[in-house]
Amino acid sequence: VAPGVLIPRADTEIVVESAAKFLGINKMAAGDVLNVPEYGKDLSDIRFADLCTGTGCIGISIANEIVRAGGGVTGYLIDISDTAIGISTENVQSQAIRHETLNVIKHDVLGSVPELGALDFIVSNPPYITNKEMDELDSVVKDHEPDLALRAGDTGLDFYGPILNIAKALLKDGGALIVEHGYEQS
Repeated sequence: VAPGVLIPRADTEIVVESAAKFLGINKMAAGDVLNVPEYGKDLSDIRFADLCTGTGCIGISIANEIVRAGGGVTGYLIDISDTAIGISTENVQSQAIRHETLNVIKHDVLGSVPELGALDFIVSNPPYITNKEMDELDSVVKDHEPDLALRAGDTGLDFYGPILNIAKALLKDGGALIVEHGYEQS
């Protein structure tokens, strides 16, 4: 992690746990994660994208779990921030079991659908803090986290429509979109 990139927090682990449950490799699922349906596809050639990747921790963790389960994986870690691209690239090199299978790409998910081909699943922890909530955030977050990684307009939903469009364009039949969201947005 570095200044200019969102610090991963425990809530984000649920995105990783849900993706692993979807793939049938989370044998310790608990709580709401138990409700995630399983894909039923073998793990020999899993393709996924991590939109708004930040540090890359979500995509790297999922890819590592697939590799540990004996699967093959191609992942795309996507962000618009040059800082996030740099940090996620470093993290892929130092933390991914098979770093050559993960591609870090600079792309604006609000602007267009990236050309990635068909995907088995998409994960994302996009910005979802409302403008009002930004004013009320604890200074530990507000003063030290990048606004670009937090703020998502008046409703906090600015990223979800474009992400749904990406999912509609790229997900295979039976694929999944797994996103983090605010507690009032479910």
